[in-house]
Amino acid sequence: MTIPDHHEWIRHVADNLTIGGHELWRTMCSVWVETCTHLNQIAEIIETIRDGLDS
Repeated sequence: MTIPDHHEWIRHVADNLTIGGHELWRTMCSVWVETCTHLNQIAEIIETIRDGLDS
């Protein structure tokens, strides 16, 4: 997290873990959902994404 360009952080971490950046994002999101959210929040997030995709 000390890399000067925060946009490069995911790529740097993924390279050091020998996984792709997309896989790292997917895993980080999964952990966030499991540890930081409640079911009603997840439903709101999903609805917002669906609304965005429909428009």
